[in-house]
Amino acid sequence: MDEAVVKKEIAQKINRINDARILESLDFIVDDLLAKSLGKDFWDDLPEALKSGIQKAEKDLTDGKGLPHQDVMAEIKEKYGR
Repeated sequence: MDEAVVKKEIAQKINRINDARILESLDFIVDDLLAKSLGKDFWDDLPEALKSGIQKAEKDLTDGKGLPHQDVMAEIKEKYGR
């Protein structure tokens, strides 16, 4: 399909969206796709404090600290009855 035709169809679809959350999500997706097409990774744009926190959390999990997802979900179901 011709690039101009695809752009026009995408613009028409976007113009029909009236939900801010959907538009924000779409904006994020487009930004991510553009960054990937340029060889960038979202990780590169994260603040150092956030990167450090993520790395610490990953290390904690590797070291056996924390709870597996399955256990957390079981606790939530027990507490809230879902």
